[in-house]
Amino acid sequence: MSGNNRALQVLSNLPATPGRQVKYLREELEKKDNENVALKNNVTDLTKALTKLKIVTDKVNGIENVAPNSTAGSDNKRKFKNKDAPVAAKTAYKYYCEDRKEESAQKDMRLLWKEFKGEERQKYVDLAAQDKIRFENENALYQKVVSEKKAEEEALKMYYDKQKQELAMEFYEAHLVAQSTLPEKNKKKTKDPDAPKGIISSYLFFCQDKRESLTKKHPETSPTEMSKMLGEEWNKLKASKRGTKKYDAMADKDRQRYLQEKKAYDVILADRNLINQQEKQSKLDNDKLEAMKLMKEMQTRHDDLVSQQDQTSEQGSEIPAVVVVEKQKKKKDPNAPKAPKSSYIFFCQEKREIVVKENPGIKPTDVTKKLGEEWSKIKGGNTDKYDKLAAADKIRYEGEKKVYEQNKQ
Repeated sequence: MSGNNRALQVLSNLPATPGRQVKYLREELEKKDNENVALKNNVTDLTKALTKLKIVTDKVNGIENVAPNSTAGSDNKRKFKNKDAPVAAKTAYKYYCEDRKEESAQKDMRLLWKEFKGEERQKYVDLAAQDKIRFENENALYQKVVSEKKAEEEALKMYYDKQKQELAMEFYEAHLVAQSTLPEKNKKKTKDPDAPKGIISSYLFFCQDKRESLTKKHPETSPTEMSKMLGEEWNKLKASKRGTKKYDAMADKDRQRYLQEKKAYDVILADRNLINQQEKQSKLDNDKLEAMKLMKEMQTRHDDLVSQQDQTSEQGSEIPAVVVVEKQKKKKDPNAPKAPKSSYIFFCQEKREIVVKENPGIKPTDVTKKLGEEWSKIKGGNTDKYDKLAAADKIRYEGEKKVYEQNKQ
């Protein structure tokens, strides 16, 4: 008994009597159980938080993946000739040289061109004038296409920047939810369920066939020793007259199975890629429309600012025009509908006052942190109330938006 007492005292500072020691150890075990429950809850919260973070990250990746490779503002990059650009106009001298290719190898064409006068020379001058008109017409159309494409790229850049700013709050919310948890490590990559199973080799078929019988003969053999024994048996079989033909045939059959399944899987992958490309192009087309709308709004706002600036200058104001532009704030239309609130916002509106009352003198940043922690505890099962409020508010917003857009037209 004294030896047990000494062991217990080494583990912790326990009371002297055995009865108290048992009671203390029971309390410690209960604490450990509670810690394990809390740890499981943290893992659950972590999974939900990472799922939310992945959703927001996928949105940003979706924006960047659909964006065109060449964006506005690339003036400093090296300019390459566009294959759609019109061919440059030929000079009269160029036409003259093309007509006399055989002479150009033996004579100085520049001297001949200087001496070449009269109606013959005028023929090449006329050809050059016609080609110049052709080039100017083609170039006018080409420059129009280039300017439209550049305007699209600038509008898209503005549009995607705006989308990223709007996603910033979603990132912040995901950060609050995941703040008190640790990142998940060593997560295995999910295998595509449509992908074919790998090819089984002759040796693996042999192991599948012989493992059970060897295990029955040697029940106490460890897995490593069993693998060693299977390797020895395989080597014996290879050296025998019968050889490994049986298992080679099974492997060949399985290889044919894999090749057939892989062909079907390649078709599935091709279909997926086609659908992804179509969805990407569709999203890009929609984004272009939205981007051009945004650019028109920005242009209208700019024109209004310029108009105000001109009026100020006519009145003799000493305020610099730059200051007027910089201090001008975007005026929100009072008739525009209020944006819909998320489930989390409804939750914060209800719980903020309670948190402040329970924690007098708490800082606003700490209030936000506590709300995030409370939200992470209930998220996934007890947010139906707030989800319904958010869904109703979204319906309200969409209805008001339709009326607002109709009135604007």
